[in-house]
Amino acid sequence: MFLLCFVLGIVSLAATPALAQTITQSPTGTVCPGTVVTFTFTPPANTESVQWQERAAGAAFPTNIDGETGYTYSFPAETIDNGKRYSVLYTRRSGLLGLPYNTQSEEITLVVNAPAAPSVSHGSRQGEGPVTLAASGTPTGGSYRWYKVASGGSPDIEQTGAVYTTESISTTTSYWVSAVSAQGCEGPRTEVKATIYAEEFKVNNDAVADGSCYTLTPDAQNSKGEIWRTTPVDLNKSFDISFTANFGSNAAGADGIAFGFQRQSPDPMYAEGRDGEALGFGGISPSVVVEFDTYRNTGEPDYDHVAVFLNGNQNAPETGTQAQMSNTQTNVKDGKIHTVRINWTKELNKIEVFFDGVKRTEYTADIINTVFGGNPIVYFGFTASTGDLTNVQTVCDIEYNRDTDKDGVLDRLDEDDDNDGILDIVEGEGDKDGDGIPNSLDLDSDGDGILDAVEANNGIVPSTGFSLDLGHYTSADANGRVTGLTDSVTNPDTDGDGLKDYLDIDSDNDGIRDNIEAQPTVGRKMANGLDINRNGVDDAYDSSAGGTALRPVNTDGDRAPDYLDMDSDGDLMTDLEEAHDLNNDGKSLDDFLEIAQRFRQRANTASSSAASFYPEPAEGQTVPAWLEQEGEQTRVLNFQTYNNTHYHDSDSDGLIDLFDSDSFGEEPQVHNNAYREVGEITPLPVTLVAFTAQVQGRDVLLKWSTASEITNDYFAVERSSDGRSFEEIARVKGAGNSNVEQSYSLRDRKAPAGIQYYRLKQVDFDGDYEFSKVVAVHVQEVTTPLVTLFPNPSIGALNLDMTALPENTYQVSIIGLGGRVVMQTISYGGNVEKLDVSGLPKGKYVLRVQGESFVKTVNFIKQ
Repeated sequence: MFLLCFVLGIVSLAATPALAQTITQSPTGTVCPGTVVTFTFTPPANTESVQWQERAAGAAFPTNIDGETGYTYSFPAETIDNGKRYSVLYTRRSGLLGLPYNTQSEEITLVVNAPAAPSVSHGSRQGEGPVTLAASGTPTGGSYRWYKVASGGSPDIEQTGAVYTTESISTTTSYWVSAVSAQGCEGPRTEVKATIYAEEFKVNNDAVADGSCYTLTPDAQNSKGEIWRTTPVDLNKSFDISFTANFGSNAAGADGIAFGFQRQSPDPMYAEGRDGEALGFGGISPSVVVEFDTYRNTGEPDYDHVAVFLNGNQNAPETGTQAQMSNTQTNVKDGKIHTVRINWTKELNKIEVFFDGVKRTEYTADIINTVFGGNPIVYFGFTASTGDLTNVQTVCDIEYNRDTDKDGVLDRLDEDDDNDGILDIVEGEGDKDGDGIPNSLDLDSDGDGILDAVEANNGIVPSTGFSLDLGHYTSADANGRVTGLTDSVTNPDTDGDGLKDYLDIDSDNDGIRDNIEAQPTVGRKMANGLDINRNGVDDAYDSSAGGTALRPVNTDGDRAPDYLDMDSDGDLMTDLEEAHDLNNDGKSLDDFLEIAQRFRQRANTASSSAASFYPEPAEGQTVPAWLEQEGEQTRVLNFQTYNNTHYHDSDSDGLIDLFDSDSFGEEPQVHNNAYREVGEITPLPVTLVAFTAQVQGRDVLLKWSTASEITNDYFAVERSSDGRSFEEIARVKGAGNSNVEQSYSLRDRKAPAGIQYYRLKQVDFDGDYEFSKVVAVHVQEVTTPLVTLFPNPSIGALNLDMTALPENTYQVSIIGLGGRVVMQTISYGGNVEKLDVSGLPKGKYVLRVQGESFVKTVNFIKQ
């Protein structure tokens, strides 16, 4: 009985609960790999032995640590130790008999902070310079250390962020980066490369480079190609990217081209996405993509479209960004060149997409932070792909921050991108001649071989500040406007057909293309269809490409070159009549009727309503209505006159349909050159080399010159109002006999209003005489203005003289060149109003006076 009780007592004592925690850690808390950690055990009384134990995370039982039997245990912490629990199994004596027994202490958990090796994004650039590298994956509150060696060495203490910009380098160089925790623990290093490329674009997979063009996909199934610009862009700065795209000529092909920004790890230069509907960009992340999709997949529009998607998810376009790619056609797989511009405006966080000069979509978001993790350095490029359907898809002429005219003002800030004197706001973003170059960048917008700057200057090559070789003016102000031009140039619409001359291939509506009339009859140069430097001028007429720039011919020496002159030789027969006398019978009516008959035949064959444009003469008529004169005082015919019911220019190129092969018409292979040859006139004993008439207000200034004279007594100057009955108005003494050039002039100060005809009657000493050719001018009726301004220019005070107006109230508005009303007031007729314009900026303005049935505008300059 006594023995049993004793044994039970021992068992009871051995099961005594463990004491409170008696282990401490130094240093306390989380430690870094390599830190020496010391655990200290404070034993209770009567402790005889100690055994340190460890239990790995997830293990059911602890295991002994060999040789560790002291009251302290020290070791260098390693990553593998993170989460281990440490304890002490100790022996002490206690109980009635003082017998030994084992007790397990409470456990203490070791936390080792070991940052993982960071992910990296290699960097690159074209040519020598600094390269931007990037890392990601640091613990919260941590940082990075950047090294130039794989191990050892000192970090670059100047740069501890996720983005590292190297010094300027000329060869590919390796760097290393490690992650550092908030506690200062450093993880392993990862290599990151800064690659120097010789080429501007890295070309991958099926893509092929050819000069400034890149074929992204061949005509093959399941192909894809990528090109990435080797130098990144900074999204903290605004910029634009321009290029041309050709989506192939298979109207039923696929799949399209994608443009985008990306920074895919580890190397953006080797980023590649999925083919087919993914356009080669699907799966690339992080990224912002503008897709030019040419195939309708499930849920997509039934037209070739643009859209924006993020992070390679082509099936989730951003809301509101889908739009028809072209504003004029649903299918752009037409084998033609299309112009594209991507604008990034940092101040607005906005991407804008322009296709063929027209804005098609936009996307606004803080993509630096929401997509690219706060790092603004990204790479842009192009991808394309095919699936079961194919197309040859190409991008060309890629330009970052384009400055077309090299005037130092970027196109997106330049008010005249090509420095032709025509402001971009006037030229717009259209492409008149369809050469893939917007009018605002095209030095010959209508493709007629005559420079826009010349056509906008009344057909005259500008005499100062202009380079015929370059095709544009040579200097510009801070806004990109031509230096010295307060406004754009004259920019006429000579034939009044609604097309400015620089957009009109027949600027005087005489049925002869400007390209023909601008050149001499002999030695005409034909366009060769090439434009190597992509400035919009055919190389045959481009001095900078080895051609010869056109200087428009002026046969009769008047103010208008032939292509703007309805009577190029000044013989009172219009070019329309002379050039289309194809059978040389001295008249053109029969030729027009034959051309019209063939026009109707072609239109009827095509079942076109155009067959009714130029009908046969009505019963009892010899001349159809469309061939009648538009008015009594003009030689212009109805079908030449814009807004006349018989006027037709279906494709709006400036060439009347009757002579336009694009609209069932026809152009003679060889025009009758009589329009440049004055009719037969018996040679004068005086060799007359020029005879011109020029209106100057109500006066007409007549000038003529001779190369030689024989017994020339005088010139009788004769005038006629009908071209038939002439009267002598003055005599000018001749030189008698001369073999050197003689110049003469006479001012007719009594010329009546209307069309006036002049000729010279050269009279010899013996009374013999001969007549010169006839020249004609139109003298306008001059009336006293009802409203005048003075002084003009004005520095502050402006007097508005309305004394000639009835004594009613009038609204007076001052309008700036941009069309905005900058000042407005009410004034009264019958007096002089004083206006204070001192607060207006310097420049040109329009003052408009408007009454109940009266509107008058007057230009003035504020100095």
